[in-house]
Amino acid sequence: MRTKVLFLFLFILYFAPINLVKAQDKLFWGDYVNGNIYRSNLDGQSVELIIPGQQRIRRIRVDNKNHKIYWAAGLGCQIRSANFDGSNVTSILDVDTEIALIELDTKNSKIYFTENYAGTIKSCNFDGTELTTIVSGYGLMLGMGIDTVRNLIFWTDNYSGKLYKANTDGTEITTILDSGFALYDIQLDIKHKYVYFNERSFDKVYRVSYEGSGLEMIMDNYGTIGALSANFEQETLFWIERENGLIVKSDLNGSYKTEIIFQNNSQIAGQDITKNYIEDPILRENNISNEVFTIYPNPCKDYFYMDLKEDSEISIYNLAGQIIKKEVVKKGECVNIAGFENGIYFVFANTRENTISTKFIVVRD
Repeated sequence: MRTKVLFLFLFILYFAPINLVKAQDKLFWGDYVNGNIYRSNLDGQSVELIIPGQQRIRRIRVDNKNHKIYWAAGLGCQIRSANFDGSNVTSILDVDTEIALIELDTKNSKIYFTENYAGTIKSCNFDGTELTTIVSGYGLMLGMGIDTVRNLIFWTDNYSGKLYKANTDGTEITTILDSGFALYDIQLDIKHKYVYFNERSFDKVYRVSYEGSGLEMIMDNYGTIGALSANFEQETLFWIERENGLIVKSDLNGSYKTEIIFQNNSQIAGQDITKNYIEDPILRENNISNEVFTIYPNPCKDYFYMDLKEDSEISIYNLAGQIIKKEVVKKGECVNIAGFENGIYFVFANTRENTISTKFIVVRD
């Protein structure tokens, strides 16, 4: 009986309209002085002004899941959002001081942010409700990253040169690196558990493990370095050279450095990129259980993560109903699919309470 139910479910999922919505390959950035927000292709072509007059932009972050951008409007003391095309500009949160950093946790619909020079990280929901203080008393925070798989938050203190790690509720704060540099922004490689960071003492980019070991300088820079973004699936780093009016990219080892955006007489502030994640609304409506879990990235190539709440036995099936892989996956671990061919697959997870399922797509170059 269980086998019949399984194949019936596979049949429904396969023949139901997929209705995939693909995030465009875009780079978004802001100008600190004039408050404009721009976008372009990832190669720097087709530059567009999409949102003017946003009051001293600090950081920009992309929500691939909901096709939105969020930014810190510094002088406006607000967090704002808009669609990828610049429409529907919305004020999410008003505070009494300038907002410096923002980071998104799209899995839990949370925004993490810092208030200028306050040494404090706070969080709120995507609609601005449930304002909560996470940590306080940690100097000048100029970089922050969220690992939603392991529920960890990382941040830099520019004054002390320290890199910190904690749980996303602010507990178990640990200093993982005392660098001696004026630390700036960070990006997290959650698969390999690396922190990529830059600093403004010598304007270089480094990486270090989550535990603070294996510190490695990967790129020497020219001109005051600014905000980082990364696509670890494509092994690409993006960063700002503020004094030069540039946005630059390279591979994760600092090679193949390419200038992709040049804006003379500007102060480029935050920047971020879309990462081609795909959402399937029909999938969420057809899960076996009312409980939904997410696979990311999706589409994927060599691995994926699941936001399961516990260790679970998983089974992966192809469209023919053949079982391709079966294993026990610990919470927060990635699933290796390096040998999978292009196509649609189904994963079933057996939890203590029930069996839940979802669909993912493998896409290779």
